[in-house]
Amino acid sequence: MLLRLVLFLLIFATPVALSTLWFMDHPGSVQVDWLGWQVETSIPVLLLVLLALFLAQAGLVRLAALLADLPTRLGQSRRLKDREKGMKALLAALDAAHAGDVGTGRQQAADAARFLGSSGLAARLDRLMPRPPVPSPASGDSTPVKLGRRLGLMARLAMMAPSRRQPAAKLSPTLPPEMPPPPPPPPVVAPVVSLDEEPFFTLVRAADWEGALVWIDQAITADGLASAPAARFRALVLLAKGQAEDALLADPGFLPAARQRIARDLAAGRTAEAEATLGEFWQKRPAAPLLAAAAGLWDGLDGAGRLARIESLIKTQPNHLESHLAAGAAAVAAGQWGLARRHLVAALKITPDLRAIRLMAEVEEKENGDAAAVAIWQRKEADAQPAPIWHCGACGAEAPDWAAVCAGCGAVGSIDWGARGSAENAKRGMNHEESF
Repeated sequence: MLLRLVLFLLIFATPVALSTLWFMDHPGSVQVDWLGWQVETSIPVLLLVLLALFLAQAGLVRLAALLADLPTRLGQSRRLKDREKGMKALLAALDAAHAGDVGTGRQQAADAARFLGSSGLAARLDRLMPRPPVPSPASGDSTPVKLGRRLGLMARLAMMAPSRRQPAAKLSPTLPPEMPPPPPPPPVVAPVVSLDEEPFFTLVRAADWEGALVWIDQAITADGLASAPAARFRALVLLAKGQAEDALLADPGFLPAARQRIARDLAAGRTAEAEATLGEFWQKRPAAPLLAAAAGLWDGLDGAGRLARIESLIKTQPNHLESHLAAGAAAVAAGQWGLARRHLVAALKITPDLRAIRLMAEVEEKENGDAAAVAIWQRKEADAQPAPIWHCGACGAEAPDWAAVCAGCGAVGSIDWGARGSAENAKRGMNHEESF
C-alpha cells in the first residue's frame, strides 16, 4: 500500500506540483473579449475553469449513460425478483406435497408457474400431490377393528395363563410385543395419457395460431403434454404470430425468438435492450445469427472498436467454438493477426470448422502473402466440419431462414440452426416431433 502511494506521488503528484510552481513564477494573463463581454484572468485560473468544465461534461455523459441503461437494469431486477419468488413458491409446493397439503400445494404451484413463466409447471407439480386411497371393497374398513380385537384377546389370555401354574406373588404376565402399524397405502397416481400431436401440427400448417394455442392449453390440462414440449410449442406459435418477446418468455432457449427480438429492438432504437438480450442469450447458446441480427449495434465503429465489443460479449462463454470464431473474425477485420491466430487455433482444437479454416487462409494471405500456406489451408476444407445453416432436421433440406413449417417436407418445428449432418442434428432429425 505504501509503495503504491509513493508511486502515485512520483508519477502524478510531482508533475502537478512542478507545474503549479512554474505557473506561480510565470502567471501571465488571458483576456477574452466575446459579444461585448471582457474577461481578464490568469493562466492558472483559466486552466482550473477548463478542468471544471471537463469534469462537469464527463459527469453529464456518465449520468446520461446511467439513465439510458436504467430500463434494462430495472427489467433485469424485475426478472430476478420474479425468479426468486418462483423458486420459493416451487419449494413451498414441494414441501406441501410431501406434507399432504393439497390445497396449499396447488396454490404454490400456480404461483411458481406464474413467476417462472412456465405454463406447464403447475400441471407437473399437481401430479406430485397425494391422492386419497381407494378402499378395497373386499375388506372395507374392518381391518383396524379386527386387529384391535385380536390384540385384546391375546392380552387377556396372557394374563390369565400364569395364574393356573404359579402363586399370585410370582405373577409375571408377559404382554405380546407391540405390533407395528400397517404401512400407508401407496398414492394413487394418474396414468400418463398418450397424446396425439398431429392435430397441433395440422393447426400450425394451416396457420391457425389461436387454435394451436388452445390445443396446447387443453393438452396441458389433460396432463398429456410435458412442460418442455409445451414451452417449445408455445414459443413456436407465438414467434410465428410475430410476438418474439412472448415467445422468448415461453422458451428462454429459443434461438429464432432471441434473434428476432434483437432485430426488432434495434429497428425501434432500443439499443440497450438489444444488447442486453444479446448478452443474455449468448451465455445460453452462442450462435452466428445473433451477431448478424445485432450488427447494427456496431455501426460507426472501426475494426478495433468492433473487436473490443466482441471480446466483451464472449466473456460469458470464452471457450465456446462460436466465441472463438466471432473474436477471430473481428480480429481479422481489425488486422490483429496474432490475436486472430490465437482464437482460430483454439477453435480448430475444438473441431475442424470450415469457417475457422477459411479465416486462417485469409490471415496467411493478408499478413504474409504466403500462397503456399494459403493452399495448405484450402486443401483442408475438404475434410472440414460444414458451416452451420438453417436446415430441416426431418428431411435435411436447407432453409433460407427459420420457419414454423418446413417448406420441403411439411415437418413442424424441425428447422433449426446447426451443421447439417452433425451428430447432434442427426439425432434431432430422427423424428421431427423429438426436436421439441
